[in-house]
Amino acid sequence: MECTERALSTNRTGKPSEQQRTFAHGNEKATILTTAGAKGRGKTRALLEIATHLQKQGTFVIFSTFNSFSSVPFRVKHKEEPTDFFARQDLTARVAYAFYRQTLADGDSFLEFTAFAARFDWNSFSELVCDITRYAMEALRMTKIVFLFDEVLTICEWFPEYQLPQKQNIYKNDEIVPLKYRLQYNNALTAVLRELSSFCESSPNYDFILSSLDENLFDGFCTDSGRKLQYIPLPLIPMVDAKKLYFDALQLDHSKDIPDFVHARFDTLCRFIGRLPRHISVCAEILFTFQSSTKPLALPLSCHNANTKYLIDFVSGRFCAPDPKYFDKFQEKWLRILCHVVLHIFSYPLSKAHATVHAPFLSVGRTDLGISYLELCNIGIFATAEHGASRIFPCMMVIISLLQHCGPLSKYAMHSFLKKLCVFDIFCKSGIPNEQFHSLW
Repeated sequence: MECTERALSTNRTGKPSEQQRTFAHGNEKATILTTAGAKGRGKTRALLEIATHLQKQGTFVIFSTFNSFSSVPFRVKHKEEPTDFFARQDLTARVAYAFYRQTLADGDSFLEFTAFAARFDWNSFSELVCDITRYAMEALRMTKIVFLFDEVLTICEWFPEYQLPQKQNIYKNDEIVPLKYRLQYNNALTAVLRELSSFCESSPNYDFILSSLDENLFDGFCTDSGRKLQYIPLPLIPMVDAKKLYFDALQLDHSKDIPDFVHARFDTLCRFIGRLPRHISVCAEILFTFQSSTKPLALPLSCHNANTKYLIDFVSGRFCAPDPKYFDKFQEKWLRILCHVVLHIFSYPLSKAHATVHAPFLSVGRTDLGISYLELCNIGIFATAEHGASRIFPCMMVIISLLQHCGPLSKYAMHSFLKKLCVFDIFCKSGIPNEQFHSLW
């Protein structure tokens, strides 16, 4: 929230004094704020928290989405229609529908998105925004407006056409253009961003915050004046709060005295699950659903490490992380990435090596594997205490789930040893049971 407020208070249309200069000044000055992360990373939750916070400060907030109740285009696109023209019309209809649902709809009785869109013409985004502004100022006495857009990557799925700039147009007909460029230079997405940025640069009254599954999606975009988009880090749930959620799932009163070894047991479980919101909720649901099985594992009389292992084994056997199909994106590299992630965690020199989230993830042989720590964090494999922090923690349950569901990797004998290395031998001090894995590697 601090990063959001700082970026939204940079006085877009005026030149700040030297005392007011921030990281967003000049060519780095934010015109649109963005946040990104894989499924379960908390994008929608973060946008809703931003909306609630800004509304309390007297800001009029419109929450629009390309998902949920408006997860389809506003109408069928005509074959001869230019994609950029249709995308701008869809954006206009989407914002109008969000305004209608939030402000004008009567209780639970409201039109569906396509039915609402069919009643009007959507040729002018600027006229719509002016009408919304007039309503906010006259009816609500609000002069500051923020538009939130959730899951904008969806528009690239509807309209996959793209136009590479000359400097990137180096791919022959028989070569596959990398997904990164197909998304960054998608015609529909570019049209939407340009429509929004024109408002940001012409008036201090409008701000836009977008979320996406892909943190690289907006890297190549600049406004007409050469300004880039500002990235906002997603929040992580503190381990102490995650532990309280697990205690609540087991209906334990965490205000009373709980043995230290039980706290230590759940601290270990928290480290295995990680700090991503959806993964924590999945674990809490497992603990709640199977209370008769998990309570004896959580609160046994013995404080032996084996009881912790049994609890983790029970949860991991029922834990299924969201599958974003990263194998399709990275192809055969994904197998190497998963293997090197496990080696990175269990190799003492590698696990202690200094790394930042923006650095490339390197193999044991120090080869760039084509993925950054930031992207691994957004997938859910790693987590950091603070954005850009050098200490990176693994989310073991996600890694285990990805290994279990990685079909191409399962044909190798090493696959079973990777899973054992992650779970079954975490308390083995000798390391002898893992020799087969290292031999195969």
